Amino acid sequence: MTDGKSKKIIVRFPNWLGDCIMAAPVLTALYNAHPQWEIDLLARGYLSQLFKADPRVNHVIEFKDKSDSFKPSGFFELADDLGEVGYYTGIILPDSFSSALIFFMAKIPRRIGYKAEMRRFMLTDALDQPKKTIHRSQKYLRLLEGFGVEPPKNIKPEIFPDPDSRQVAKTLTKGLENYIVIAPQTNAPSRRWGYDKYSELIARVVKDLKLSVILMGAETEYDVVEKVGSDSGVQFLNLAGRASLLVSYEIMKEALCFVGNDSGAAHLAAASGTYTISISGADNPDETRPLASRGKIIRSDLDCLSCVKNICPRKDLPMECMHVISVEEVFKAVKEAVDE
Repeated sequence: MTDGKSKKIIVRFPNWLGDCIMAAPVLTALYNAHPQWEIDLLARGYLSQLFKADPRVNHVIEFKDKSDSFKPSGFFELADDLGEVGYYTGIILPDSFSSALIFFMAKIPRRIGYKAEMRRFMLTDALDQPKKTIHRSQKYLRLLEGFGVEPPKNIKPEIFPDPDSRQVAKTLTKGLENYIVIAPQTNAPSRRWGYDKYSELIARVVKDLKLSVILMGAETEYDVVEKVGSDSGVQFLNLAGRASLLVSYEIMKEALCFVGNDSGAAHLAAASGTYTISISGADNPDETRPLASRGKIIRSDLDCLSCVKNICPRKDLPMECMHVISVEEVFKAVKEAVDE
């Protein structure tokens, strides 16, 4: 691959925050191996902000999916636009049919991805799924083997915030010097520790450790997060829906630690470098643990662990994997992180 056209590639990033951050090492590996290449990203609208200030990225193209009022006409229009750019290679990180279809319709000559969802015919380089469980970041990095790109020894997601985000973060946290960040909500019910437990944890952190607590979440989670905070009976700051991803990243970076479920927020916290305490149950840490340089995964010891179900299938003791994790255990982890 020596001609100019071959140096222009596009990477289709995943649709979810956690997956997107686990995919970030792909940029590191590509850029380190071929800094002269122009690397464009195709990313979901609200996730694109994570990479707009990334010096390794030439251009970020936003797209809307079904949850963003996606329309078929927009899909065809996007395919036409991509086809006119002149990409030689498209790397498809998600396993979905539609993510391969867009590059296929754009007639990008080389299309690299995993065999999945009957999309083999749309790929020029179709890799078999890993035979054993590996971390998702490693799975994404395997797609680069065709370029002779070696996976980085230190797989750490790199996020590049802009100066405006730093300033907004400082404004939102003005007057708070010692604080922790808690994200009590997550999409999958099977991954929720329990709102009452989070309320109790908040109260203990404020009363016993004399720390401030910032609660985070999406705009749609504001009411739930507000109730969790209110039920604690202590003062807290609810930033759910009030802080962008990059502002949240900056706030997390200055926190003494982060506490949350298996969620995108935990991955964002890990990327920021803050001590990340992840409460784990239905998820499989071997595959999706946050890539934290400092942190702890708290989980129980049950046979049904890591079922990877969004709804707990057990009828006898539903959500036992979460119920057996006590507030005391998580509080102890917070105290250790703060004292570190």
